[in-house]
Amino acid sequence: MAASVATFDNNMADLVFELSDREIYNDIRSEIDVTVTDTDTVIDSDAIYDGGSRSIDRENMGAGTSVDIDVYSLTGDRKVNWLNARITYASNRFQNVTQEWCEGLGGNWYPPFDPKYPAYSYSVCYFLSFQAQMDAEIIAEYDNYCTVRVTNNAAVALDFHLSVTYNFLLRPIQTHEVSSTQQVTLTVRAIDDTSVLKYGRRVMNLRWALGQTEEQMQILLDAYLDRHSEPVDNITMTLEGHDSTLVTQILTRKISDCITVINDEMSINADYFINAIDVNKHVDGLLEARYVLERLRGAAYGSGREDVTWFLIGTSLLDGPHFLAP
Repeated sequence: MAASVATFDNNMADLVFELSDREIYNDIRSEIDVTVTDTDTVIDSDAIYDGGSRSIDRENMGAGTSVDIDVYSLTGDRKVNWLNARITYASNRFQNVTQEWCEGLGGNWYPPFDPKYPAYSYSVCYFLSFQAQMDAEIIAEYDNYCTVRVTNNAAVALDFHLSVTYNFLLRPIQTHEVSSTQQVTLTVRAIDDTSVLKYGRRVMNLRWALGQTEEQMQILLDAYLDRHSEPVDNITMTLEGHDSTLVTQILTRKISDCITVINDEMSINADYFINAIDVNKHVDGLLEARYVLERLRGAAYGSGREDVTWFLIGTSLLDGPHFLAP
């Protein structure tokens, strides 16, 4: 909050109070030139994968049972992606039956010590129509092995062949980045809808040089909106140098001073900035000063502080008031 450097307590010769809407702005807009750098990732070559599979044979799995099987890849410590587990065949096996009996029921008969099953010293009959009654599901995945749950849904014990497939990364994707820089114009706005409803839309257009960011510009516009969305009172105060204290004040006060004005008749007790000063000396030698004052907006309207303000330093018939920026 700006500190007051002087207090005028009911000792002014004249005081004119004004509350005007001419400096209300509730739609603050700005175009800002910024430099934007875009970075694109260009793919030079896709990732290359290789694949593999593991097969496991199990015999005589009980009817209506499940078993969890750990299946290891053939890639060592290389991380793999486990893809699929399936039963490629499932069969019901009978031992020591004749070829006529087996083939008569649609089975496949093998004699003792057949080259396909040399470990069997007895004849074997296989029925291969049970594949659809078995399920295989990958229930856990690790870098180089997975756990497969196999379930026999048939009413008889079954032999089965399990196949699990996987792939692994041979070479990752190859990329490079391409950057481009361009200057673009952004539009930033701050709007007070409540003020628009009360006073109509009041637009302030700003233009700021290259180098500001969009975030900085938005902060500035929000500050302008907070400052200008509601009217602020202005007073014109006249002092006459009837004593040395008032003469000293007339001679020492300057534009940008913050002063405290107290007037009991008009119920004024607030801090104001001096925006303009006009000092005259009467023919009888009496000094007279007229101050154009603007109330601190933070103190009047609740923002709590006003570190900067605008000071009127001149007028022009061509383009109106000139202002100094904060």
